[in-house]
Amino acid sequence: NLILAIIFLFGLKIITFYQLFPFDNLLVIFLYYSVLININLMIFNLLPLAPLDGSKILFAIISEYKYAKLREVLETQGAMVLISVVFIESFSGLNIFGSIFSFVQSVVNRIIF
Repeated sequence: NLILAIIFLFGLKIITFYQLFPFDNLLVIFLYYSVLININLMIFNLLPLAPLDGSKILFAIISEYKYAKLREVLETQGAMVLISVVFIESFSGLNIFGSIFSFVQSVVNRIIF
């Protein structure tokens, strides 16, 4: 996701720097949302829950025996925890992911424009 975001951002930056197309062009809109989606997917994928890649990073850091029980719980129940977090977040109005995605969008806007 990071590599794709960089490639799309590079293309978008070239188009906006040389003003090849207006901002309402479909190619510009596609590149912009491709950057946003890939960065958000990258951040989401870094959550330390078992089906996601963030858990592999966490398990590499806490490879000690005393954390074996935590690792087992995350590996067996991680998918359910992830589904529960997404479900609770969407119906409770906490907007945790929305806040993260809004922050990413503001950063991308500063880089591009």
